[in-house]
Amino acid sequence: MEKYTSWLAGKTEDFDMDDYSKEDQSELGWCMKIIEPYVRQTESRDVHIEKKVAIPDCTWGTCDLVLKVGKTVIMFDYKFGKSSIDSPEKNFQARAYALGAAFEFEPEKIEFHFLIPNRDEHPKHTWKTEEVLGWVEEFREIIRKANSDGEKNRPSPDTCVYCGAKATC
Repeated sequence: MEKYTSWLAGKTEDFDMDDYSKEDQSELGWCMKIIEPYVRQTESRDVHIEKKVAIPDCTWGTCDLVLKVGKTVIMFDYKFGKSSIDSPEKNFQARAYALGAAFEFEPEKIEFHFLIPNRDEHPKHTWKTEEVLGWVEEFREIIRKANSDGEKNRPSPDTCVYCGAKATC
């Protein structure tokens, strides 16, 4: 999707679907039809592919696609697995990305999309920036706990995959 979006935004000269397997072409095509209208309404300089977004003095992550359209930031994260994903308003990854974008772009609102082609799902949510900025302390506390040896629920790549406490951690 990064190569396609770069081509669509005029940042690279070519993109060839024949470079991909039939399965990949199906998944990519599903995502392409959703993002194309958004990218086409965005100035090339405001199309950010694999954009690092940060919550100052806290944490950061890389969002697959971030678009700045007027006073709105539109964010996309692709999920090519088959697992269920929480809707953006409940998903801490989406919320953290939105918070990072609020700091960097200072928009009036942030629209977040998960694209999950293998499940034919496109959950999305829009927040006003003042709501998003209210999450700073919540995320700082999550990161503090994650870095503390004394916490009951200490996330790690090895334990979170199978943990039954994910919903409350």
